[in-house]
Amino acid sequence: MPGLSPSFAAWAKHLALITHLGASGTSIDLIVGTEILRSTVLLSTSDLPRLYPKIPSTEPLHPQRISRLRTWVSTCHESHQCGNFTYSRRNPTWLIDIVGDSKIRLVHGDELGTKSGLVKYVALSYCWGDETAVNSTDPHAWNRILGGHTTDVGARRLPFPVIDLPETLQGAISITAAMGLQYIWIDSVCVPRGTWSEEANRMHEVYGNSHFTLMSASTEKALDRMLVPRDAWQDVSRGVRLHDRWLLNQDTPLEGIRLLSPVAARAWVLQEERLSPRILYWCAQRAYWSCTESTRIEAAQPGGQMDSPLPLASPHTFMQACRNGDSVALARAWSDVVTAYAMRRLSNVNTESNRFAAFSGLATKYLSAINRPGVPSDAYLAGLWQSKLAMNLAWAVLKPARSRNSLQPGIPSWSWLSLPPGTDISMPSFRDPSLHFRLLTSCIIGEKMSDREVVTHGASISELHLAGRLRLLISDQTTVQVPWDGIEREGGENVFDFSLNPDQSMFAVGDVGRILVYEARKEEVIVKLDYHAWDGEPNYDSIVVHDGEERLLLCLETCLGAAIVLRRNDTGVERTPSGSYQRVGIITGYRQDFFDSAPVTELRLI
Repeated sequence: MPGLSPSFAAWAKHLALITHLGASGTSIDLIVGTEILRSTVLLSTSDLPRLYPKIPSTEPLHPQRISRLRTWVSTCHESHQCGNFTYSRRNPTWLIDIVGDSKIRLVHGDELGTKSGLVKYVALSYCWGDETAVNSTDPHAWNRILGGHTTDVGARRLPFPVIDLPETLQGAISITAAMGLQYIWIDSVCVPRGTWSEEANRMHEVYGNSHFTLMSASTEKALDRMLVPRDAWQDVSRGVRLHDRWLLNQDTPLEGIRLLSPVAARAWVLQEERLSPRILYWCAQRAYWSCTESTRIEAAQPGGQMDSPLPLASPHTFMQACRNGDSVALARAWSDVVTAYAMRRLSNVNTESNRFAAFSGLATKYLSAINRPGVPSDAYLAGLWQSKLAMNLAWAVLKPARSRNSLQPGIPSWSWLSLPPGTDISMPSFRDPSLHFRLLTSCIIGEKMSDREVVTHGASISELHLAGRLRLLISDQTTVQVPWDGIEREGGENVFDFSLNPDQSMFAVGDVGRILVYEARKEEVIVKLDYHAWDGEPNYDSIVVHDGEERLLLCLETCLGAAIVLRRNDTGVERTPSGSYQRVGIITGYRQDFFDSAPVTELRLI
């Protein structure tokens, strides 16, 4: 290869580009040595390549750009029925009033008199940032973020400079003004210190009532700028041919923005997104719009959008399910928000209280969907619902959580909210309850309690008084322990062979939080443990099941085909009632006779 260095020429000999053309799609394999990188692409058979439209300016608030975004918003408000998803006509307690180009002030929502009671305001959704990461480059950075918080309401009711706030907030205020709106709600400014416990439970109203939610989708911390030059649009777009077709650039779908943006990992943002009828996703180079009736991509390439392969529901699915009254759709939507929330991160500040608060808006919205006016129909039990308790207890971790990060005992073991933030779980949307399972002490709901008050009260529930069929996990005293790899078939995960000794009851402990129990000549049962002490981590006696404790575990049937695994709580934890039990795992899909002859037993679950 003339002109190439010897090292590059040697590398290039192992480079190949292979194109696969087909009716169902087109893919490209880039082979580098022994590595194969595959990507699905869009191709066009037109005479000329399709190029991105030119934008008038790289300025983020250019009038022509803002005019288009304002049209998106006005079209929705004037032509769609998204307003039917507004939660109430109540303003937030405090709003930021944009009084000039560089000045803002706090104004109380009750002082903004309109015929409908509700003013047009923007609600901001963004990342504060992680304190450790923020301070790693600048030891004063976190204090700058905290400096934007409202500590003196009286002082901030007078006009003060916008530059007193972190950069992300400054950008959001500028965008709001450019969009022709006077008011914006930002948590750190509009929730004065000392009022968070009360205001946190109103997020379903704050975001549900907004003119639209502004999602800062490209900033990782509050010190990052939302308004940056859109320099990527200065690059010249050129056509590339593959055989007789033109290669098309692909626009990132909205689902990709929602999955990959920095806010996607933040727990608080989930309810901010799922409770918003209208959302403007503000990225560094383009904007996206989503409402209950449409989605839009700014400066999209003609024909350049692919069907998203990402398994994400619309951000409005939960709200739609709450409104349409379909119990099956609502059950699935609830399961979806639970699993999505469990995966997200929370800061290390007040983690236990924030774990409930950041989910309370979703719980309140769900409760308002199933309740009838003046007739409270369900009770909230620390992330579970009393009417569906048997099924809600059957959550399962996809991989055992790290024991050192558990939120127990501050949050009860039976609640999925006690798991460390960032845990992948499954939550069933439908299971038939066991005929033998009962909640013996129900949570009493006051007739005059609002949905928000029901959820707030339910977050404090720490103990369940239950009855159900209870049996030892290992009931046969002749059961022997065997190595896991001695019964698992080689090359077949979760495929087991007991043919060498079919009349011997046995159990085995896996290395990833699993326990297998085989009773002679019967189908095996597999326990998925909630926690595991990974290598190098301390073992917490009250959470992890240690070697030798397997024979002490019990199983409580809650649903048909689902049982929670318990351990008697005699660990000496303070305030632990006598005779109480902790959840440590789950069994699903076991044989039908597993609980035959098991007595119905009363117990207290903590």
